[in-house]
Amino acid sequence: MPALCTFVLRRQISTLSTVNLNKTINSFIGNGNLQEARKLFDQSSHLTNVVSWNSLIAGYFKHNLIQQAEYLVDKMPHRDVVSWNTMLSGYRNANKPEKVYRCFLDMNRCGDMRPNELTFAVSISSFLHLDYKHLIPQLHGLLLCFGISLNVFVGSALMRGYVDLDDYRGLARVFDEILDKDVTPWNVLILGYMKFGCTSEAQRAFDMMPMRNFFTWSTLINGYIENKKLNEARLVFDEMSEKDVVSWTAMIRGYVQYGEFMKALKLFKLMLNLGSRPNHFTFSTVLDACAGYSAVLVGNQVHACILKTGFPLDVILLTSLLDMYAKCGDIEVAFCIFESIPARNLVAWNSIIGGYARHGLAERAMQEFERMLKSGIRPDEITFINLVYACGHGGLVEEGERIFSSMVTEYGLKAEMEHYACMVDLYGRAGQLEKAEKLIDGMPFKPDVVVWGALLGACGLHSCLELGEIAANGIYTLEHDHPAVYSVLSKIYGDKGLCSDITGLDKLMKKWRATKQKAGSYPSPKQSALFLSHRQNGNVYVPSWKRICVSTAVENFEQEKQSSNEFLLDECLVEVFEHLSSGQERSACACVSKRWLMLLSSIRRDEAFAFKPNLNAEEESTQRTRVKIGEIAESTGVEGEGYLARSLAGREATDVRLAAIAIGTANLGGLVKLSIWGDNLCRGVTDAGLKAIARGCPTVKHLFLWDLSSVGDEGLSEIAHECHLLEKLDLFQCPTITDKSLLEIAVNWPNMTSITMNSCSNIGNESLKAVGQYCLNLKLVVFRNCPV
Repeated sequence: MPALCTFVLRRQISTLSTVNLNKTINSFIGNGNLQEARKLFDQSSHLTNVVSWNSLIAGYFKHNLIQQAEYLVDKMPHRDVVSWNTMLSGYRNANKPEKVYRCFLDMNRCGDMRPNELTFAVSISSFLHLDYKHLIPQLHGLLLCFGISLNVFVGSALMRGYVDLDDYRGLARVFDEILDKDVTPWNVLILGYMKFGCTSEAQRAFDMMPMRNFFTWSTLINGYIENKKLNEARLVFDEMSEKDVVSWTAMIRGYVQYGEFMKALKLFKLMLNLGSRPNHFTFSTVLDACAGYSAVLVGNQVHACILKTGFPLDVILLTSLLDMYAKCGDIEVAFCIFESIPARNLVAWNSIIGGYARHGLAERAMQEFERMLKSGIRPDEITFINLVYACGHGGLVEEGERIFSSMVTEYGLKAEMEHYACMVDLYGRAGQLEKAEKLIDGMPFKPDVVVWGALLGACGLHSCLELGEIAANGIYTLEHDHPAVYSVLSKIYGDKGLCSDITGLDKLMKKWRATKQKAGSYPSPKQSALFLSHRQNGNVYVPSWKRICVSTAVENFEQEKQSSNEFLLDECLVEVFEHLSSGQERSACACVSKRWLMLLSSIRRDEAFAFKPNLNAEEESTQRTRVKIGEIAESTGVEGEGYLARSLAGREATDVRLAAIAIGTANLGGLVKLSIWGDNLCRGVTDAGLKAIARGCPTVKHLFLWDLSSVGDEGLSEIAHECHLLEKLDLFQCPTITDKSLLEIAVNWPNMTSITMNSCSNIGNESLKAVGQYCLNLKLVVFRNCPV
């Protein structure tokens, strides 16, 4: 058989022409069969020409066989400009700029060889972002010497070179020299202007462009983002007639990059509503926004969205999920995700170690570090920042010192400013202020605001006046209006009884117009954490994933209102309200959100009516009318049949509104009918809202629940035990309600006359049997799209 193939190949060779030979060689190379191409080339040496040599050399470079290609180049009897360009392109694609440089010099040493436009385009593009970029102006000079006009490819490459060199004039000069411009030079011009910070020039160039593509829009948006002009970036983004996933992701990433997490989440929701399909990078960016805003419930929804859309959970997405859950306070879920990562990289290890560090679990952070070393992963600078931070919050001073020392001695890493700041914080928390001061004095660079701030915070913690003033002076020399200087020093002076110094600080603040750190709420959309400043000492605590920390207000500084926010947890508002007595304390928290104000006004109306028993008939009637008018204004209503009814829909369907209804209807004869239309895109009504209704409205007879994915058996069971007068129950698309709560309903509601279940996936035969057994007054039973 081999002999037959050789015979056929020889017959083909005997009939080949040079043109056919070159076509056959290119065909072999295109199919990846370099051995047959080389065999045919060697056996047809009498037919080969420079095209044959160039084709085979290009094939070797294409498959990264650089030594074989160089061997052929050395054997080549004659080289033309295509040969040199083939070598230059091969070296560029192999990321070997030094060989591109030598090859270009060798080409110019050949007296009969003249480079063309492709020669310069390849050479210039090879020297971008590298140590050879200083050669770009020289290449520009050679272009002029050879009299080569700048086409789009050469001109665009040269423009990119001047952008790398931060040469504003060179960029504009080359752009003007390009004869026939298409969209590419315009894009490079906008890119360069944005890099130089010339946003107005970039916008002007954008407006002058005869045609644009997606890259043009993305370049302008990313440029505004890099120059910290998010509003301008959003205006350009909104002008795009067609947005692809790259532009959506770029805008979301911009918001996340500068801490505008809420805007990032809102933009992602808009993206989904408009039917755009996110990709891996979009989900990863949105998870970063959830992590930055501690929005664990939104993170849960994004996690579910990833699973529903079928995206494979690779290392990038899993690491983003891990980081999100760790920063949102659910470290155990974060660890479970970490354990599910098949091939953990350094980023994943740093995320779990950092998560344990933020939660003060220093020992677990150290355990994961030991596991990382055993798995063969080498730590980097971020790893040691997390470790020292963990030791500081865990009180492990000696272990922190050992870690800090080993970073340099064992792993050859250089301690940066962040590492020193963590060490200062470690010593400060432990009360070892002398060591902290000595460490700062021995730093190889001048301390920044973060280092001085760590020392100042420690001085405030331990009321160390002398060192605190030194730290405050260090901050003051770098940043005049830093709020920590005045707040911490005021605390120290107060602890020392130096009231006159506090007054002097107040005057200094007014002189420099320093901005104090505002007290108020720092909420997330349906999130896990909420900070609320309050004058009383104590903590208002709701479930572990919805934590509210209450701190003591600084007496020497007046409280300033935080801007309102519409995304506070409803359960948090109800819980906070219950812990505050009526009067000034509730008013002091009115800056939290508009919904707090609505709740406050509603309860005040009911309290005013409830605590005025001496009203005459006319005043009582007027009072009741005002209450009803106020409630109607809040999307509630009284039906004409003489009983009280309430209806909530969309964004108004929240737990706090239900709590307000439970309180507000108690003095109006009791609620009889309640209808709730939920929204599956947001977590509105939960079990907490139904519990408030059950405890405050035992007179409910008709309950209608539609599309409430966050309401489960717990809330409905509370209704079953408290609302014994219920006669009619309608459930539609409530997937988390199961047979358990329906069984309790059947047992506790003997007056039930109507039950309708539609698209409730967890309600089955057990519920139907219980209803038939216990509800003897039933007149209507409807089960649709339920597994019965």
